Amino acid sequence: MHTKKVITDLYKKSFYEVRKLGLVTGKQLGVAQIQDSRVIQLLMKNRLWIALFICLVIIASLAIDPIKSELTYYEYSYKGKVLGVVKSQGAVLDEVEHIEKLVAEKTGVDVKIDADADIELTPVFGPSVEIDAAKTVDDVTAVEEKIEELASQALELYEIKLNGEVLGQFESEAICDDIIKQAEERILGTPLTGYLEVGTEEVITKEIVVANVLDIDDAEPVISKLVDGGIKIEEYTVVPGDTLYDIAIAHGITEEELLSYNQELNPETLQLGSIVKLQGIKPLLTIKTTENKTFIEKTPYETTYEDTEDLYVGEEKVVIEGIEGDVEINADITTLNGAEIARVEHLRNVIAEPVTAVVKKGTREKGVLKPGYLIQPINGGFSSPFGSRWGRMHKGVDFTASVGTPVYAADSGVVVSCEQDGSGYGNIIVVDHGGGIETAYAHLSAFTVSPGTRVMRGDQIASSGNTGRSTGPHLHFEVRINGTAVNPMQYL
Repeated sequence: MHTKKVITDLYKKSFYEVRKLGLVTGKQLGVAQIQDSRVIQLLMKNRLWIALFICLVIIASLAIDPIKSELTYYEYSYKGKVLGVVKSQGAVLDEVEHIEKLVAEKTGVDVKIDADADIELTPVFGPSVEIDAAKTVDDVTAVEEKIEELASQALELYEIKLNGEVLGQFESEAICDDIIKQAEERILGTPLTGYLEVGTEEVITKEIVVANVLDIDDAEPVISKLVDGGIKIEEYTVVPGDTLYDIAIAHGITEEELLSYNQELNPETLQLGSIVKLQGIKPLLTIKTTENKTFIEKTPYETTYEDTEDLYVGEEKVVIEGIEGDVEINADITTLNGAEIARVEHLRNVIAEPVTAVVKKGTREKGVLKPGYLIQPINGGFSSPFGSRWGRMHKGVDFTASVGTPVYAADSGVVVSCEQDGSGYGNIIVVDHGGGIETAYAHLSAFTVSPGTRVMRGDQIASSGNTGRSTGPHLHFEVRINGTAVNPMQYL
């Protein structure tokens, strides 16, 4: 039984090795796999042939590596330019030092070839290498000639450095100047015209260096690096339910920082699919400009506060609206990347003076009622006092007034009801002043407020009338403390 298992395992392994060599396909191997005991019995009878088969597989496996090595070539390039194919890496790498000497003898220029950075070797295998008249395998001499030809194409280039760091090499000084100009204009967002002075805080140098023609850089990557700091800006796409606050917290920044990166976005109207920048652009260049400008500048207004017992503590009422002033200015403005840092004024002409705002500031404590705290709610004559009248309690005072006369809030508060009362008040308004203090206004012809309206002392709340149980047009006015009517006259 043990011998049977060994033969089965060897048989399977032999087919696996054959498949690796490409002599049979996966499908063929599947068909060849052992299916049942009858195959095993057949194998037991042919042990000698199986042993011979396994030996052949092992020999083929040992032979495949030299064959593969024999079929491997290397495509070589110098500074990104593909030059040809060689049989071994040594045909190129071992000749670097010799090629440097050949170039020096030919040009008189000491050119250094960096085997790691300048030369690239890519292995290619078997049929992918076409060896014909158009593409032959280079020997050492051919390799030397090709690399020497390129390395000998040395010329004077202008190298731009920013604070000592090399940014790139270009054919002329004019190209270098144009690169700096384009970067400055992109950072400022305007052409470099009309400025008194333009410069950078960083040190920019242009030096002549001897380099290879393949070392000439493209201008655009250098311009972009100067403008955005060489950083790829991370962005986020708005999805349903997003707010700027949520986006900021999720990415470890504050909402203020996020808004500074996205000044064009309105937090209140954030649109689905909007692109939000998650970091700001920090240019490598800090551009300092000085420009003469004439412009109109707003001047702030002052605010004067006046204490009044007509308002509760914490309440304010604007009596006179403040208005900013206008000043015409001519000045030399100095900026860093567009942000003003200094100015020298040559002219200041006041066009309009600012208007000072006047604001009434409340000093009255809520829930406290003292003599003089309430104003008379209507322009009319006193007609009936508080107290017993006609055999029953008169809970307020009456003022004579024709129908439609404005009725004013006796104090600041919140309207709690505007309704038609069936007990004799007719149309009535009740205003809550806090601290259990309420005022009521009855027999009205019309309301000008509604429940929940916040009113200030002296605001019109209704028009007088003759509704309910009334002997003629008038206003019935009550003051209630914790639900109990008190004489209003002691507080007017």
